[in-house]
Amino acid sequence: MEKPISEGDLVRVFRSHCQGFEKEAGGVMFVVEKIRVLRNPWCWHCQTRIPSEAAAESGEWSIPLQFLRRVPPLDELEGEKRTEELVA
Repeated sequence: MEKPISEGDLVRVFRSHCQGFEKEAGGVMFVVEKIRVLRNPWCWHCQTRIPSEAAAESGEWSIPLQFLRRVPPLDELEGEKRTEELVA
């Protein structure tokens, strides 16, 4: 099971609710400095309401959590059992 996003995590923007936002921020990676509660979330790009309760912040970025995916640290990945198929 995937861990929830928390402060200090590396995250990537993977989707959005509007094309303008995806064009601006799609694929961006950043380290979460703070997680804050959104009281009245609106998209600065398309001016629609965002169905979210919390956002991750880093510098000028403030992105709703449901638009982000956590990038697991390498030490977490080393613990996973992996099998690779060799191609001759």
